Parts: sequence; structure tokens; C-alpha cells
Amino acid sequence: MSEGLEYLPESLRAGGQGSYTASDEADGAHAYLRTVSADAGSFGGADTFVNAVNGTRDTQARGVNRAAEGRDDIGASGYQSAAIGEDVDAASNSAVTAAGDAGATGVTGVLGQRIADGI
Repeated sequence: MSEGLEYLPESLRAGGQGSYTASDEADGAHAYLRTVSADAGSFGGADTFVNAVNGTRDTQARGVNRAAEGRDDIGASGYQSAAIGEDVDAASNSAVTAAGDAGATGVTGVLGQRIADGI
């Protein structure tokens, strides 16, 4: 392999898995927030305070729900990127091997290997 750009599908998958884990945690926070409910009776009839608390809860619940969805998308992208890269790697190796084996095209096996190493 070249000393330049490297493709590491296992790292992309590990990143995707980390995003799925973060999504699960955000789902848990969302579920917990949805169970919290302030009651004006518990606060001496302070409706304004209770409405503010419940409004903040709703805002936070929507935020962690969006975070969970976003992390799911990022996780899926990590796995998809790994798969695409592996497909490209396999296709480029096949093309270089075929070009090296063809002989008539003027591409030798040594040159084909140099091209593959550069990819």
C-alpha cells in the first residue's frame, strides 16, 4: 500500500457503531424525559413555573430525539462508507489484475501492481 491515503473500513464501522451507541443513549434520555411531568398542585399552584418546566422538558425531549435520529444516520453512513470502499477496492484490484494479465494492452504485471499499490 502507498504511504499516502489509506482506506480503513474497520475504523469506519467502529465509528458507525459508536454513533449507534450514542443514539441508544439519546433514546434512553428521551424516554426518561417523557416520564417527567410537573404538576401545579405540587408547587402551590404555580402554573407559570410548571408550564415553564414542562415546556423545557418538551424542548429537551425533542432535542434528544433529533440527536438519536442523527446518530442513527451517521452510524448507517459509517457502515455504508465501509462497504462502498471495499467494493471500490475489490473492483480496482480486479481491473488492475485484468490489465496486467491482458499483456496486449501494454500494462505489465509489475506496472499493474504499482497502480494497485497507489490505489
